[in-house]
Amino acid sequence: MLQAREPGSYEFPGATFSDALRYDATLAGKASAHILRIRGVQDRVHFVEERVTLRPGARLGFDCSNETMLVHDVSQRLVTLRLLQCAEEPRPGREYCRKTGKLLHQSAGSLATSRREMMVAMLGRMQRREAVPIMAAMVHSEGDESLRWQCLRECLALDSEAGFEALSAVAASETDPLGDPARALRTQLIEDHPQFAKVEGQQCRV
Repeated sequence: MLQAREPGSYEFPGATFSDALRYDATLAGKASAHILRIRGVQDRVHFVEERVTLRPGARLGFDCSNETMLVHDVSQRLVTLRLLQCAEEPRPGREYCRKTGKLLHQSAGSLATSRREMMVAMLGRMQRREAVPIMAAMVHSEGDESLRWQCLRECLALDSEAGFEALSAVAASETDPLGDPARALRTQLIEDHPQFAKVEGQQCRV
């Protein structure tokens, strides 16, 4: 793809990473940028930053799973040729807060999964409670993590008891990739809504 950016200053409160390789060739213009490299665990990271100047002839390559470049100041209209090589079965994309390193958002790595997420979100907006058992089953599947998380969120919104039951099951797993965020969400829900502690107690008695 061919990209152009007009002169000016740009702010980036978040940094996004995806399962792809990226190659940039600067064709025209001049700009200042930072290369960000991830360090740390999945849900909270810190960044190692490298300042670079982009001029015609500059060639850069990135492993987008842990590297990205943010263009902050463009002094002359920047024209870039970019090549992207996506993984055959891409892992979810992740957006982190630049200041705290906290995971802000996770999105599907594939278009097919994105379409399924949109379908699940639409069922939620339509208040289709009859879809809760199917969504709960998808939470416990071995599918894409972002799709499973979307199903979990919609379950909680449509049927709080069924959703909390699914959440607790995921949180109880030590091997599930969603275990850590599920445990954090369960703790937050119980703190904000103490009635969930009663639901959890009922589940334990069962």
